[in-house]
Amino acid sequence: MSNQTNETKHQHYVPRFYLDNFSQDGHLYVYDRVNNRFFISNPEDMCKQKYLYETPWESADPKLGKYVLFNRLEKAFSAKETKWSIIVQKIIRCYELNKANMPSGLVCTREAKDVLAEFIACTFLRHPYQMKRIIDFYADLISDDSQMEFVHLVGNLFNIWGWGSPKSLLEHSVKISSFDPDLEGSPLNVFKADIQQMNMFFICTEKPRFMTSSFPVFGTEASYQQVYFPISPSIIICCSDNPETRDKRNRFNQASPDSVALLNTMYLSQPPDICCYLIAHEKEVISKAIGI
Repeated sequence: MSNQTNETKHQHYVPRFYLDNFSQDGHLYVYDRVNNRFFISNPEDMCKQKYLYETPWESADPKLGKYVLFNRLEKAFSAKETKWSIIVQKIIRCYELNKANMPSGLVCTREAKDVLAEFIACTFLRHPYQMKRIIDFYADLISDDSQMEFVHLVGNLFNIWGWGSPKSLLEHSVKISSFDPDLEGSPLNVFKADIQQMNMFFICTEKPRFMTSSFPVFGTEASYQQVYFPISPSIIICCSDNPETRDKRNRFNQASPDSVALLNTMYLSQPPDICCYLIAHEKEVISKAIGI
């Protein structure tokens, strides 16, 4: 049985190091789209949920603890965040050195771009809304009539071993395997591979500035698919399968004020119950986007 009193209970779905990039003197300006109000917060208190990555044991022997493999996924994310943070900070420093000369020279190595693709995919998929969709999808497959005989057999074995209902272990297995970099067909690897096939480049601005949100990865699908991910008030990563973006690949590209405004307002197209919070280093950035 694990010592769950010393483990992480409030679990971020948007990394703290990422939110730090949008803070000013440790503070974040936040707009709550559900309750239509501004407030000031900080990276530690935003974009987290209690026991988000955990699955309670159902009718199991108390010796197993309250949760299945407690904090396993949280620790896996924490390890990855160290790697992601190093690459993101290098990009921000590189921009500061090159912002007077855009479009710039090449920004990232191939290995760094692969790390960014993983960061984008993982940030999108670990949001509570997306995690629920994944769990529901696999729950429908498991509940199919062709699988029920096997599920009942496993359930009998679980009862004999004192593991309770197999539902707990199956659900947690879905969570773990969804982010398994060694599982070829995992949602993480599928989305990461899609991003790696696109042209990745960086859209930059000094003024006006970019904001982010509690669901920071967003995309468009018109003639071409495009994925956007702000990493600081000055930089958005863009991944696009539009062949016209080929010459922009792996370079800093200057954004016009109109394009900055357009990108910021794209968050407003997401439902408020999914993208609840708009986040920026200055209140004015959000106010302009929402028109107040």
